[in-house]
Amino acid sequence: MKLNSTNFYENIADGKVLVKFEAAWCGPCKAYSPTFNQFSEQNETIKCFSVDCGDHKDIADDFEIRSIPITILFQNGEEIKRKAGKLSIDELNDFITME
Repeated sequence: MKLNSTNFYENIADGKVLVKFEAAWCGPCKAYSPTFNQFSEQNETIKCFSVDCGDHKDIADDFEIRSIPITILFQNGEEIKRKAGKLSIDELNDFITME
């Protein structure tokens, strides 16, 4: 599901949430999307969303997104950690662990 300026904060408010920041023109973002979507389908206990930084610059600015793709893990609305670049399924599984 794609988030926008009106629904972003309500969707990251509860539980573990993984958000992929991307842009429609970004080649690495397009290459990452199938992996991120597959991860989302395999992990029903974590909510997964994406934000198009080109369409929602306000959200990108709020989180100081300077390169894409970048994946941010939120817990109850608070950023826990972030990782830049295209991630594999294994890297995403490692990333969502809180340690």
